[in-house]
Amino acid sequence: MNYEKLQGTGTDGNFVLEGQTLATKQGFGHVSKKWYDQTMSYDEGLEKLAIGRQHTSDITATLSRFTPSVDEDGNFVMVHGDRKFRPTGHALGQMGVWAKTGTWYPRSLTEDVYDNKDRVKFQRDPQDAECLAGVFRNAFRRLDQDKEFLFRTRDDGTLRAMLSDRYAVVDNSWFVNVIKGLVPSGRLSHWKGDSDTIYGNVLIPDTIREEEDSDYGGMFSVGNCEIGIRSISTCPSVFRAICMNGCIWDQEMGVAIRKVHRGEINLEELKDAIKLNLEEQIPLLPEGIERLLAIRAKGTDGASLSTVFASVAKDHKLSKKQATATLVAYNHEPHQSLFGVVNAVTRAGQTLKSNEDWLKFDRLGGRLSQYSDSDWSSLLNRANSLKEKDVLAVFNTNIETESAIAAMSA
Repeated sequence: MNYEKLQGTGTDGNFVLEGQTLATKQGFGHVSKKWYDQTMSYDEGLEKLAIGRQHTSDITATLSRFTPSVDEDGNFVMVHGDRKFRPTGHALGQMGVWAKTGTWYPRSLTEDVYDNKDRVKFQRDPQDAECLAGVFRNAFRRLDQDKEFLFRTRDDGTLRAMLSDRYAVVDNSWFVNVIKGLVPSGRLSHWKGDSDTIYGNVLIPDTIREEEDSDYGGMFSVGNCEIGIRSISTCPSVFRAICMNGCIWDQEMGVAIRKVHRGEINLEELKDAIKLNLEEQIPLLPEGIERLLAIRAKGTDGASLSTVFASVAKDHKLSKKQATATLVAYNHEPHQSLFGVVNAVTRAGQTLKSNEDWLKFDRLGGRLSQYSDSDWSSLLNRANSLKEKDVLAVFNTNIETESAIAAMSA
């Protein structure tokens, strides 16, 4: 790593960035090298994207040129000329929308279906591929055969998306390069990028400050998808370094920018919109850190943390698996306050497999961090009204959960 632009190296390897202003003006000049080294440069992120894009290609074609079929191994495929493509679960869902079967049904015929306790709910049968091919052939023949679709594929025979001809492609690499040009000192953290989707945060080193328990920093969360999962977005957020937790403000503080991939997108206009958005958001980041730190004073007033997490799960419709993850995460660093709840929620998001879960939990942490005194008091009242059976019904029942609940109730 090149530290030529860094100055003020301390005995523990920490440093301050040359030109740091926002935090320095408030008396904070500390940046943790350990944390910094866990982030990526823009060029590292772009290199990962380039590797993923090396083996992808697009086919614009009418439905008449793609035929639902079954390959020699009994897998459902879409045949185009002499090539056979196996759709991902996401692509199958998109096909289901066009076929009016819904998104779940096609997936249930191509892979085992699990419940929220990771038990097999429906097991795939070898005849399912034949059934699905017939369903899609029948459905697609009713559609306009001259309508063109964008089929996004990989060289290994994967169909990663089936999109309308009105879908507006915005490449992930273009988006990252725009951010790089606007915030050249930024660092990528929590970065999950591939040939399909990017999720992650852009740390603003200029905002990092040292507190007794951890370094805190401001950043903005970004996202884009090339296969129709999500819109282009930037959103202000704050960061706690000790546990690599993010906390997205969403619409609660500052303004997010979102642009759907539909119709024609003028990239220069989009770039200007992102620029204006960031110019408005970055000065708000120190205030966001202050607000996060302030919720440490919002105690639980004697309420059991297990009932508090049960109330959060019920309020925000978390699955048993998701709710249990918050319990387990809390015991890594207990803090009987709203701050402890937010910290556990954002930490839990990192333990779940799905990018969508991670994003959902960071946004949930952001909403909780904005709770007023009355919001927090109402949540504690709901928690105190829960009976033991109500609490247990929210979480997966296992030794780890029982131990976590017992520790919170002690």
